[in-house]
Amino acid sequence: DFQSIIDNKAHPFPDLVERESKERVEARGSGALDTSLMTMHAKLTKHNTCVTVLHPQRQVTVLGVLERVSGKWGRHYFEVSVDELDDLSTCCVGFDTRRDSVNPMPVPGLVEGPDGNHGAALQSDGLLLWGGEGEFVPGVRFSQGAVIGCGIDLANNTIVFTINGTKVMLPQGDPALKPPYRVVPAASLFAARLSSRCQVTFNFNGPFAYADFPTGGGWEPIGDPSGRNRL
Repeated sequence: DFQSIIDNKAHPFPDLVERESKERVEARGSGALDTSLMTMHAKLTKHNTCVTVLHPQRQVTVLGVLERVSGKWGRHYFEVSVDELDDLSTCCVGFDTRRDSVNPMPVPGLVEGPDGNHGAALQSDGLLLWGGEGEFVPGVRFSQGAVIGCGIDLANNTIVFTINGTKVMLPQGDPALKPPYRVVPAASLFAARLSSRCQVTFNFNGPFAYADFPTGGGWEPIGDPSGRNRL
């Protein structure tokens, strides 16, 4: 893939590769989904920020390349647009623990990772996935057309969610991660019907569709390569 070409210092077209790399960073920031963890049931487009489920009645989990580690400082934020999702299919978005494989297919927040953590994610039917368990949050759902915001506060080890710009208020408070941890942006989609079409697009670098929540709260786009573009 393109990343392997970049890593190969002896490639024959350095100017072309450098220009393409620059265009991708300008289009998506430094964020992208990890192509090394893709399966045959999904397709990535839009500079590896959009995932589409290709085959019906399949689950697809995608992980980002941008890692956030406990013991650091900062508040990091991204958005996920739910482009296509029918009423029986599900989609969860959030942060998952860093993994070297998605076989068997993990669900963020439910399946323990190599470091013993699970991450945390919010599902379209209102299920909060966190610490290996799922709990329905009353009055919380999202569907096709929604924009889900996900943020991690490294100082407090907590994760927050927004739906169309409104913070999701959870009865138990914001999900907390137990240090040490290494987490990445993540989503998991299940295409329930033979005719189901499921697709989401990640926005790692802004401008964000709903910027009111992160603006002024010390949040930074998770894909900002400089780390200085506080919202």
